Amino acid sequence: MADEFAELVSSYDPEVADTALTLRERIRGRYPMFEERVYQGWRGVGFHHPDAGYVCAIFPRSQIVYLSFERGARLPDPDGRLVGRGRTVRSLEYRPDDEVEGFESYIDAAIDLA
Repeated sequence: MADEFAELVSSYDPEVADTALTLRERIRGRYPMFEERVYQGWRGVGFHHPDAGYVCAIFPRSQIVYLSFERGARLPDPDGRLVGRGRTVRSLEYRPDDEVEGFESYIDAAIDLA
């Protein structure tokens, strides 16, 4: 079976694609219960928890990768890492030279919110 997300990110700069794929693998490793859904139109991949439903999604862009949370405005953010100005959605940003880490507490909190 073809890997839809890998195909999708292959059109991005290789460093952005690698960052997105690394983040995805780390999420899949930590949360094996998640169902993954590729969003071709939005150019991302969403993660769904069996009980909590939609939790987060990875959206690569030209020079950055976002890990977005639908209810991100309600998440605890003691270090001020979440970005966004909308009423609900907030995201963590990962640039190609960033360490892909520090997302677990946000995902755990997003699961708890549901």
